[in-house]
Amino acid sequence: GDGFRLSGAKRYVGNAAFARLGVVFCRRAPGPLGIEAVLVDTRDPGFRAELIPTVGMRGARISAITLDGVRIEREQVLGYDTLRPSRRGLVGAIRTLQRFRPVLAGTALGLTRAVLDHVRRERPALTGTARDRLEDLRDRLEATRRQNYDIASAIDAGKVRSDRIAGVKTRAAELAERATLAAADLLGPASLLEDPWLGKLYRDARAFEFMEGTGHIQRLAVFQGVAKHTFLA
Repeated sequence: GDGFRLSGAKRYVGNAAFARLGVVFCRRAPGPLGIEAVLVDTRDPGFRAELIPTVGMRGARISAITLDGVRIEREQVLGYDTLRPSRRGLVGAIRTLQRFRPVLAGTALGLTRAVLDHVRRERPALTGTARDRLEDLRDRLEATRRQNYDIASAIDAGKVRSDRIAGVKTRAAELAERATLAAADLLGPASLLEDPWLGKLYRDARAFEFMEGTGHIQRLAVFQGVAKHTFLA
């Protein structure tokens, strides 16, 4: 009758301690249709966010949020008066994640390219298996980038395949880690200590596995998509 009260906690949220507005997914009632997305003003009483100390990824300003009885008006519940419960809340969260994952994949691929370019500058005369290893990673980078472009174009055209999105996010995250491991091997383990920039990228690359769904979640989506389309075929 007089709105809602929002209570709960969430950790590992980028920039939450500095944001003015945010969207919170929360439970209003039992079952999958009881999950809602609400717009929150971080200046409202009961909202608190603080930075979490991290090693690496400091620019993301990872934060912890506590919500203690934050007042939520009816109009702050996104889609409450315009969408059916089956088209808002959790469905909205999934749709948002699906559209953001290619952006995250592109970020991981950018890190991969930066690492490989760095190795080439530092070791321009690589030969034999070392050179082949670097070129193999470059080929995989280009193939994954092209795939990510195709998926992003499909999303812009309204064609969303969650299995393909999950697949490219997983591949990009794995490629970023492989590139940093190769760099440490080709440049020598001491390079991670002597070159702070490379050490930072080495640490940052590990974050992609956990952002917007871990590899296990993405592989499950790939499997479900393969099984679905194989069955339809």
